[in-house]
Amino acid sequence: MFSLLLAMTIILFVVLSIWLGNMRDENNSKQLRQSQNNDHQNFPYLAKYVFFYQRMHLSDSGNWVGDSLS
Repeated sequence: MFSLLLAMTIILFVVLSIWLGNMRDENNSKQLRQSQNNDHQNFPYLAKYVFFYQRMHLSDSGNWVGDSLS
């Protein structure tokens, strides 16, 4: 009985971890698209987008990175 409960707990933990990872990836994808759209609206002459990069494992507010503004 204990081994069944332990196995179910491990399976539930793995499924929950995968689901939370997928949610994080979807949110990052939406944030990237929104950032690219904002860049294109504010700077329509840019040949490339200026990407917004945020390290999700730290409590920083993110950094703007990119090649150049030309």
